[in-house]
Parts: sequence; C-alpha cells; structure tokens
Amino acid sequence: MADHKATSEGNLALPTALYDFAKWATLVGLPAASAAYFALAPIWNLPAAEQVVGTLAVITTFLGVVLGISKVSYDRSDKGTDGGLNIDPYDEDNIVKGLDLSQLSNSDIASKGTVTLKVNDVSGSQD
Repeated sequence: MADHKATSEGNLALPTALYDFAKWATLVGLPAASAAYFALAPIWNLPAAEQVVGTLAVITTFLGVVLGISKVSYDRSDKGTDGGLNIDPYDEDNIVKGLDLSQLSNSDIASKGTVTLKVNDVSGSQD
C-alpha cells in the first residue's frame, strides 16, 4: 500500500493509517455512535440528544469532504500505481500503444500477484 492517500504536492496528504481510520470513523463509527446515542438518550435520560446527533452529523460530513478531497488528489497522482497502460482512444484498430512497468523489477512483477496501472492517453489530442 502507498504511503499516502494523497499527493504531497496537492491539497491534502494523509498517511495511510490515518486515512483508513478516518474513513472507518466516517462510514461506520460516527454514524453508529450517533444512532446509538439518539436511541438510548430517552431511555437513559441522556442530555441534548438532538444537539449531540447534529454535532456528529456535521463532523461526519466534514470528514467525508476531507476524505473525498484526499481521494481525488490521490487518484490523480501516480501513487498507488505500478506503471501505466498507454492508449490512443482514437486509433480504433490498435487502442493499446504500450505497457510501462518500469517502476517494477521482473521479480516484483512475478511475486506481486496484482499490478495496478494508470491509463495514459498518448494520442496528443486535447478533447
């Protein structure tokens, strides 16, 4: 796994462990805590159920936006890829122009099991 979920040159750079924890908290932990508090507040006379749930909703939304920006930045970078698949989408007879695995040695390729490629448009067209 890559060291960061976003580029250090871009908007946001989160270490993988922090990204994974924040993603879990945003998708599972905070919504579950919010639902549990809202359900248990009247049973146990817990204070300010609407305020607590509203606050957790705002925090969850904020984290979702931060993680979304991080993911877009990461996906646009070359991090997390092992090479590239060069294509010309305008050449109907031969769309694939080459495969670039120069980032990996032959033994890395053989033992890796899975190779992740970035698709590179080499047509030169700005469409």
